[in-house]
Amino acid sequence: MFDRAEDQLAALLEGTIDQLELPPELHRSAARQYQRVAEYLGAGDEFDDTDLAIYPQGSFRLGTVVLPLGRSDYDIDLVFRLAIAKEATTQKGLKGAAGERLGEFVRDCIGDCPSLTEGGRCWTLGWPRFHMDVLPSLPNPENRPHGILLTDRDLRHWQWSNPIGFANWFHKRMEKQLFSLREALAQKRGVNIEQVQEWEVKTSLQQTVQVLKRHRDLFFEVDPEHRPPSILLTTLAAHAYRREANLFEAVINAATAMPRFVENRDGIWWVANPVLAEENFADRWRTHPERRHHFVTWMQQVQQDLEQAAEQRGLDRVVARLTEGFGVEVKKAAESIGLGYRDARRSGTLASAAGTGTLLSGSGTRVRDHTFYGRH
Repeated sequence: MFDRAEDQLAALLEGTIDQLELPPELHRSAARQYQRVAEYLGAGDEFDDTDLAIYPQGSFRLGTVVLPLGRSDYDIDLVFRLAIAKEATTQKGLKGAAGERLGEFVRDCIGDCPSLTEGGRCWTLGWPRFHMDVLPSLPNPENRPHGILLTDRDLRHWQWSNPIGFANWFHKRMEKQLFSLREALAQKRGVNIEQVQEWEVKTSLQQTVQVLKRHRDLFFEVDPEHRPPSILLTTLAAHAYRREANLFEAVINAATAMPRFVENRDGIWWVANPVLAEENFADRWRTHPERRHHFVTWMQQVQQDLEQAAEQRGLDRVVARLTEGFGVEVKKAAESIGLGYRDARRSGTLASAAGTGTLLSGSGTRVRDHTFYGRH
């Protein structure tokens, strides 16, 4: 089934994140719900100059959502942009206005209604399988057209952000592969490429970020204070991305290269926002310098977990080693691959590459029928 060991490892990683990413039906449901909120509030989209706009940001917009560790509901981030000047309100006033408008939606909602709770910087609309963190914001006149001003946790200082600009930069890094994947899916469906949505395909960059998020969540499970934020690892992974088609190679290359994209500016570690140069995604390393050490250690562990898995012989040993770093979902991914092996054996097309132990279909040494998962 696989010509190289790297292809087998890539299939296991892909099968792992398939279980963790937002399923298509939930993606459609989430999109319907935030559009429903926007329509109720009379909001436009991110490209309008309307008084109010609601649009997705973060991993939902980037296509890098993974199920949080130990949770059964997905996180989706939205921007609530109210088109008024910062001099005309306060952070507390802005947050209160957003909560009031969202509360009206919840009170008037009919059928499939969410809960509404207040957080430190945002309001959360909750449905059974996903929740939306709605972040109040204002337009930033010094960072047009898409820059925004956000409230901080203490509701004192305005924070700069540009989630649309960042998403555009991220998509630019992978646009060739994204186009190719959409084109291939369009041909398979017999439709025009415009009829294939970007979220319906996944590039190796998006998958790399998802794989790294999962490994990070497990690695820092007992030490969440030192866990690198998603925006930092996403930025570094995009810088390290070299359009690898194979996911195993993309992840291990990224883990090797990512630390090199962290700058040292006069003793300050710096990961610049690519669309807002004055914003440092590694700013907390200044007050918590040990976090850089933990980041580098984590990157080394990713490399070690993948390299040692590649050295194993036999699917069961490969799976056991990968599971240590990437979770029990690897076993379920392997079971799916095992079913493919079984079908290939029965058809007489499964062989192994001499001297490697890598399983593949076609020419090679014929593999005798046996059970990988005898205990099941």
